[in-house]
Amino acid sequence: MQKLVSFLRSKATAVKLAVFSVVALASSGAFAQEGSSLPSWTTEIATESEAAVTDMSALVGPVIGAMIVALVVIKLVKRFSSKI
Repeated sequence: MQKLVSFLRSKATAVKLAVFSVVALASSGAFAQEGSSLPSWTTEIATESEAAVTDMSALVGPVIGAMIVALVVIKLVKRFSSKI
């Protein structure tokens, strides 16, 4: 049981779950195409969720870039501060 709890708390599991969620939301538009037997409100929801995923992914890009730059700067500061 402890192994299962630690697995569910791991960062890798969280990343996999996030990636799966984004892929599932992005592909929802493929299932709600014109001419399908689904109600019209499902098409609207799929279109809105697709737009939301696109907007969120555009917002996440600069944040990830800033985090990478910050980590590199922190590592460099640690490396060179020990030599002073």
